[in-house]
Parts: sequence; structure tokens; C-alpha cells
Amino acid sequence: MRAKFFANLFGFLILATTPHNPAFAQPDYCTLNESGKKIELHIFGESYQSSDDQQYFMTGMTRLYSIFEMGDAVRIIVHKGRSTRITMDECMPGCPDTGLFEGLFSNSCSEQISKKDTISFKNKYVSSIKKAASSAGEEFDIIEHLTNLQDYFSQRDVENFETYVFHSLVPFGVEADDNDALDSAFVNITQTHQLSELKLPQIQFVNTNPGRHIQKFWKDLGLKGHSSGLNIRFDRTVID
Repeated sequence: MRAKFFANLFGFLILATTPHNPAFAQPDYCTLNESGKKIELHIFGESYQSSDDQQYFMTGMTRLYSIFEMGDAVRIIVHKGRSTRITMDECMPGCPDTGLFEGLFSNSCSEQISKKDTISFKNKYVSSIKKAASSAGEEFDIIEHLTNLQDYFSQRDVENFETYVFHSLVPFGVEADDNDALDSAFVNITQTHQLSELKLPQIQFVNTNPGRHIQKFWKDLGLKGHSSGLNIRFDRTVID
């Protein structure tokens, strides 16, 4: 299963080389697009236990890459347990469109170098996916994952960012359509965690497991609005 997962990663990666002139001063790509977006991707690789969930993850990451534009600031945060690591933080390379003659005399941005930098950008993107994917199927506590997100956002303003969270939302050791296992996970979580203390900003959870049993599981953790229940609304987004 994991071998197939990594095979998909290598299929996404395209390696190439482009000559580079070290004397040419390439501008900061972050400054070339006044309307560039600030994008944060949070990846919980441990949560991808099944081949279906792994495919949802890969599809989302691949499709999301395809919508990046020149100057978009992309930050990837890989979570594992309660640890957090920024694995990528840079802007999408590219040069502004110029007219034929303007391009002949302008030295502000080299298309040749930007193509090379785009390859480097893509390699770092894939490297971050591989790092997250390496922990797929390892044991985790799903409430600790949400607590990790809460800690990350507690002193950060998310208003100026497009934030995407990649998490299957399936508890460890549970199959998404196994009601008995989900019931056991429900009992364990409600007995060992203070769910009402969890707070998250309105962020998008991308390509979570679509099973109706999983969605009911999270709804049930709200304890029908009781003050001790989970009070988080998951904004589920499908990118396919």
C-alpha cells in the first residue's frame, strides 16, 4: 500500500535542469504579483491509513498545486503527533507578461531562471508531501492533532491566509465504515479528552474521508450541544 503511495508521488515529480547565469540578479518572486495569495497547507500524514484516503490526499495536493500563480506565497506545515515543522515557505516563481520589445531590453526577470526555480519549487513541494506521507499509518491521537492545530493558530491571524488542512478525520485503527470501531473510538475520546476546550478558526479541511459514518461520528462528539461536547465546525472542501 505504502509503495503505491510513493509511486504516485514520483509520478507527480518532474525533474529537469536549466542553465543558470549566476551574474543575473533574479527579483524576489513575492514582489512580482500585487494580488498574490498567502497560502498555508497543514498536512497530517499519520491520518492516511487507507489507500482511499491516501488517494484523496494525493489528488488534493496535486490539484491545489495546479492553481498556484506567480507570486503566491506557499507555506507547508507538516504535523506529526504534537510536533510541527515548516517544510516549505516561498513564493511561486514566474515572470510578469511583457511585450515582445519590452522583453528584449528588460533584465528584471529571466524566464530561463524562473523555469529552473519553478522546478526547484515543485521539488520542495513534493519533498514536503513525501515527508508527511512517510508517517502514513503510524499511531496517532486524533484529538491531539486538533490540539496541535489549535496551538498553532492560537497566536496567529488567519484572516490574510488561505488555509487548507489535509487530514482524513478518521481516528487511528478505525475503518471509516466500521460502526463498532467508531463507537469504541467515541467512548475513548469522550472519556479521555476535554472536548469543549478545543477551539479552531474557520479553516478548510480538504478531501477528508467522505463516509457518512465518519461525518456522524464527528457530529456525535458534539454531544447534542452539551457544554462538554466538541464545538468545532469542520468546513469540508473537496478538491478533485
